[in-house]
Amino acid sequence: ETDAISDYLTADDVPDYLQQRAEEQRDRTEMQMAGQASFYDELKRQMGEHNLTEREQEVMEYLIGSLDDDGFLRKDAATLCDELAVYHNVMTTPEEVERLLQVLQGFEPRGIGARSVQECLLLQLNDPDDHSPYTPLARQVLERCYKDFVGHRWDTIRQRLKLDAETWGHVLHRLQHLNPKP
Repeated sequence: ETDAISDYLTADDVPDYLQQRAEEQRDRTEMQMAGQASFYDELKRQMGEHNLTEREQEVMEYLIGSLDDDGFLRKDAATLCDELAVYHNVMTTPEEVERLLQVLQGFEPRGIGARSVQECLLLQLNDPDDHSPYTPLARQVLERCYKDFVGHRWDTIRQRLKLDAETWGHVLHRLQHLNPKP
């Protein structure tokens, strides 16, 4: 958009629709940046609810900072360990990173810190406030029939898990209300 605007000699020559589009893009970018900052702050606030040592806090902050825009963690524990050692002089182990990642994965919104969509959906089903009787079956679908779930092969899943139509309807409803992007 800004390239299109730079084709005009002065701001007065820029058509209103281009000016408006550029402003909307700038507003969106600012909202995203503000959203990311407050999102990061909210995760740091939740971090404070856990009794973490100073080093654990540094590792946790790095994990939070390593999340992508969708809330996923795309790096493996060994890579994170190397980066922490090289860039922050923090020595840790893949085991400690995994342990702290499990703590992070308990934060709100559920699914944060997942390494895949499947893990993200499963983390949401781990919510201790979820008392749905269909959650264990929904977990089975994601654990045992994930490819069929992604492919919307509902009949295959129903037959494989031996579910009647009514039960399957409740399980599917539960699954369809999960968020693939935390």
